[in-house]
This record gives sequence, structure tokens and C-alpha cells, in this order.
Amino acid sequence: FMFIIGLELDMGLIRGKGRLAAVTSLSSVALPFTLALLAAPVLHDAYGTVNGEEVELLHFGLFLGAAMSVTAFPVLARILTERNMHRTRIGVLTLACAAVDDILAWSLLAAVLAVVGEGELGPQWVLVLTAVYAAGMVLLVRPLLVRLVDRYQRQERLTPDVLAAVLAGVLVSSFLTSEIGIHAIFGAFFFGAIFPREGAHQMFHEILERLEQITVILLLPVFFVVTGLLVDITGLGLEGLKYLLLVLLVACTGKFVGASLASRTQGVPARQAMALGVLMNTRGLTELVILTIGREVGVLNEGMFTIMVVMAVFTTIITEPLLRLLYPKDLVDKEIAAAERVGSEQAAAFR
Repeated sequence: FMFIIGLELDMGLIRGKGRLAAVTSLSSVALPFTLALLAAPVLHDAYGTVNGEEVELLHFGLFLGAAMSVTAFPVLARILTERNMHRTRIGVLTLACAAVDDILAWSLLAAVLAVVGEGELGPQWVLVLTAVYAAGMVLLVRPLLVRLVDRYQRQERLTPDVLAAVLAGVLVSSFLTSEIGIHAIFGAFFFGAIFPREGAHQMFHEILERLEQITVILLLPVFFVVTGLLVDITGLGLEGLKYLLLVLLVACTGKFVGASLASRTQGVPARQAMALGVLMNTRGLTELVILTIGREVGVLNEGMFTIMVVMAVFTTIITEPLLRLLYPKDLVDKEIAAAERVGSEQAAAFR
């Protein structure tokens, strides 16, 4: 799943929108991260103990901040596609901002895990080795992937040996990041993110077609079941509801206000800025992956894990109805028609 996210992440989306995407994404990561740090002492008093041992407040706060900073790029992209908004200006802007947000948030989480110390190495060595790994992937592995794409183009189909090479690359990259101490999912994500885009569209389509069958039909449902079994909503009690409300307030305010206000400062109209804020608040399955890591490394106990899972589900569910209020179907149709008119006029002028 994380490899697929990296593969679908197209940084070409920000071409011509770099400043807007950078400012909006930075704000939509920085504000929820800061608010989470401020709320961490209160939450730590109630849920700062894992297996009888107290979690360091710094580790607890940093992880909460990183977890609340993430936007679920795949879910967001599918919402926009289903509503035909990927063909509108706000849809393209949102995808551009979410692409940058993904890079920022995952880099932030990797740094947090280095500080928390999932592996046996010290934080400074984890960061150094991560930089060496990233440089090696870009300078050494990416040229090999270019040759792999060339081989696919010569054969004009996804042969078993090409697919096997891709899967082997995913596993090796995941193993390396796991050994470094920043978790295996980063290796899978980064391997997908560095894949060359030029001339690889059809290859991506075939890879996704093969992998999504087993991922969507088998692996993700199993992951949902396992995650659900770890959640105990009844165990929160009435006392836990106030902490849940605090987390929801921090998560929703941080993302919505951070993204919408920043985009307004860059000249985005108010309605579009609010829609952007709503969409960037989507966390989805990506958040569940991060929370599972937090539980594995001993930062989140059962109660905090449950609260954060509820937050992830809630912020994802409310996106669609809020978006329909801000952007009803007739408005989407008008923007698509306007975009098509502009495209036709530009094509006529070019001829």
C-alpha cells in the first residue's frame, strides 16, 4: 500500500504552483504539529503510560504532532475523482498541496521515529544513515529504474521479470529503512516516489492493476480487521470523551485553519480556500498506518491509539458531506465547463 502511495505521488502536479503548494502545505503541517505539542501534556497525563512504563513527554508529543500533520493523498485523490473535481482548479491545487504535504509529513515522521529510537542506533546515526540511504536511492537506484522503464517500453508489456524486479526493489528498500530504524514503510514509499515518471504511465497502470488486486481485496481488509481489534471505544468511558474532543479539535482546527488561511494569503478565493482546508483534513488509511507504527514502537497505549483511530475515521467521513456543502454538483459542473472553454480558446489561439 505504501509503495502504491509513493508511485501515485506525482510531484509534477506542483509545476507552476510551487509557491502556493509550499506555503499551504507548510502551514497545514506546522499548525497541527504545534497544536498537538501544546495539547500533549494534557493527553500525556491520561495516556502517557505503555505497559506500565511512562513514555517520554517529548516522544509522545512529537509523535502526536507528526500523526496529526498527515493528509491521506490516496483518499483525497479518489474523493476528487469521484466528484469530478480533479478537473477543476481547486482539485488540481489540492492535489499539488497534498503532494507536498505528503513529502513534508513523512519526512517529519521519519525524523520523529529517529528521535524516539525505534532501532538500536542513536538518533544522530539514524538521521545520517537516512540521508545516505536517500542519496543512494536517487543517485544509484533511480538510473536503474530508468533502464527498467526502457526495458518495459521495448517489451510493451509488464513481464514477470520486470514485475519481480519492482517487487524485489520494494522489499530491499523496505529492509534497508527497517534496519536503519525509521520503519519498513518508508522504504516502500520512497521506492515508489523516486520511480521515473517519463514514459512510465502505462507501466504504472499495469503495476497498480496487478498490485491493487491483492492489496485492496485481501491485505487492506486484513489490516482494517487487525486495527479494529486493537480499538476499544467502550474502554474510553465518559472521561475519555473529553480527550477525544480535544484531539478532534486540534486535528480539525490545525489542518483546516492552516490550509485555508495560508491559501487565502496566496490569493485563493474564500470558497476554494475553505474547500482546500476541508480536503487537507482527510486522513484515511494513511493515518491508521502511522498509528499502528506508534503502537508498535511503544509511544501510544490502547486508549490513545483508540482516540487517534476515531479521529482518523471521523476526519475522513466528514470530508464528503462538507465538500458537498461548499462545492455542490452544479458549481463543479460550471467550473469544469469554464476550464474546458479556456482550454478550447487556448488551443484555437495556438492553431
